[in-house]
Amino acid sequence: MASLNSGSKSNSGLDIVEGEFENKISEDLAKTKEVFQNIEKSKWGGSSPGWDIAHKVVTKVRPIPWIFWTMIRSAYGRAGVDYLSVDPVNFSVVENMIFRARYELEITKNPDSKLKRNFTESVNILGADTVAAFCFIHALTKRVSNQLSDRIFKAIIEDAFIRARLGLVLSDFSNIIRPGMGLIAGFAGRAGLAVLLSSGKEEQAKRALNGLATGKDITQMGFEVYGCDPLQVAALSLIAGGCHSDIAIGISLFSGKRDDSTLDDEKSLWLATFSAIEHMRIGKFDNISPEILSRLGIIESDIPNLLTSIQLVFRQGHGLGWLKLALSEMAEVK
Repeated sequence: MASLNSGSKSNSGLDIVEGEFENKISEDLAKTKEVFQNIEKSKWGGSSPGWDIAHKVVTKVRPIPWIFWTMIRSAYGRAGVDYLSVDPVNFSVVENMIFRARYELEITKNPDSKLKRNFTESVNILGADTVAAFCFIHALTKRVSNQLSDRIFKAIIEDAFIRARLGLVLSDFSNIIRPGMGLIAGFAGRAGLAVLLSSGKEEQAKRALNGLATGKDITQMGFEVYGCDPLQVAALSLIAGGCHSDIAIGISLFSGKRDDSTLDDEKSLWLATFSAIEHMRIGKFDNISPEILSRLGIIESDIPNLLTSIQLVFRQGHGLGWLKLALSEMAEVK
């Protein structure tokens, strides 16, 4: 089986110069596809043909540009990374995003707060994982927006943002998962579909969205229209974004409802987080098993308040629309 993310020097991503980026992504995607195929072969004797198609889609779209890849990889490129050890200077090029994120997450909760425009303090308060998650969401959103009509883009990205916000809500009530994990796991629920839609023709995108609107299963729809599962595309998009393979594997396993009893802690935590957010999104919180709630550190006495917070997202919206702006526009707070 191919080995991913080996070696300590290259894990930060900061030693990969822009000229080497394309080759590095091609190598990582090819290795990851092989890992997924080997996992499936070891369990069922064969692998889904969707991995080859998903690989071609992500290779074509290249959802995350190099500069964002380096920042995302600094926080998510290693398994079990200590986010406090990530140097804030890694994120200096997204200074406006950092201040806007801090404003949106703090001032909107406490209007009387007085924020100083202190870069290092803001990164440390938000956390490198949260900043890197916003980098992933912003970069992928901007990439697919250039390839889709406004109507199709809005339909898919609004759902992705709702899921990302639900991930933040979940992290508020968990003593295990951090905000960045909630953001990425939530956004991944529609990130793969967004990349898939942007890779094909508008007629395909309309057919896919119409299928979802009528209640068709997203995996079934993906194979019917594109020949692969949107979560396969999401998994490889995470790899193309600089994330460790544990993240991609954990999230991708949700689609097949596969046995996760042999997963290690990191993969199982990402799978549990993704699973919980998916059930939150479709209004089936009761379907989240006690084992998953325990894995996420959700205390039973907090569940009523968690359910109230979920409903507030549905009533008031995600509040993440600012991530669609250009970096230069994020400093303008209305």
